[in-house]
Amino acid sequence: MLKSYLGNKLKLQYPFSTILNTFLFRVIKKNDGIIFMLHRVATFDKEGLLPNENMKVSPEFLCQLILKYKKRGVFFASLDDVYLHQTKVKKIPCPFVCFTLDDGYLDNYEIAYPIFKEHNVPFAIYLTSGFPNHTAILWWYIIEELILKHKKIQLSSGEILDCLDKEAKTQSFLRLRHKIISFGAQDLASKLRILLSNYELDLYSKVKELSMSWDQVKQISQDSLCTIGGHSVNHPAFNTLTKEQMSFEVRQNKQEIEDYTKKDVSHFAYPYGSKYEVGEREFEMMKDFGFDTITLAYGGGISKKNNRFTALPRLFLENSL
Repeated sequence: MLKSYLGNKLKLQYPFSTILNTFLFRVIKKNDGIIFMLHRVATFDKEGLLPNENMKVSPEFLCQLILKYKKRGVFFASLDDVYLHQTKVKKIPCPFVCFTLDDGYLDNYEIAYPIFKEHNVPFAIYLTSGFPNHTAILWWYIIEELILKHKKIQLSSGEILDCLDKEAKTQSFLRLRHKIISFGAQDLASKLRILLSNYELDLYSKVKELSMSWDQVKQISQDSLCTIGGHSVNHPAFNTLTKEQMSFEVRQNKQEIEDYTKKDVSHFAYPYGSKYEVGEREFEMMKDFGFDTITLAYGGGISKKNNRFTALPRLFLENSL
């Protein structure tokens, strides 16, 4: 277990910003609460590219945030609590916050879980089953590594991406990101190898390095503080899929998690989940799968007007807030 982050280290090394005190509490004040969207809880890599580093919050930041909310009397809700509150089956104290983490990174188990456990705070992990299966392609880390190693990237089409400095590398990352998301899940490995045919690619080393194992998923799921939700098999953008492909991604993911954890999967989050990857078609199609809640990657706070359970909003939690 991670050593406690309480004490002088917190008081002295990670002062809260004025932005955090104003913005987050303003969002809460205008709503019943917030479902926070996180990915990783880990230390920052100064050499890493901003789009990937922005997926992290530091352990100190998370501890400070929890302590601040405790001091303000904010209620820490599970996804079940949020669902019961929104359906008016059970009234929970307001304002509330609900912590959710997407994908299934190893640091969720090694770092985030001990922090939540120490403070008795419920949380949810939306698990992409390709992570513990080691079949997911974490292309965002693969292309980051490639970009950081080179001063330019030449695609198979002949297009050249400038990688001379950090800003150029970030822009090239974003251009590649746009191309790759449009590929969907079908034959992603082949499409990546064709796109980057000038380079040797190890497509599965990152998922082995950065993801939880099924044993860890099973162990963490036994804690009543933890909810394991669905997040697809391969993490595709749903608007690139046919109805049949989307059904496979959802049903297979749900079945795998339930087989390993022996618990029902009642909650789901769209992969990527912005307005560029999901819309009305996906919201309607997801009604067929019987989840209590399905969350987006945008939208802000939760209020009584949020009664569309296939499109509940979340707020992306950034370390810079």
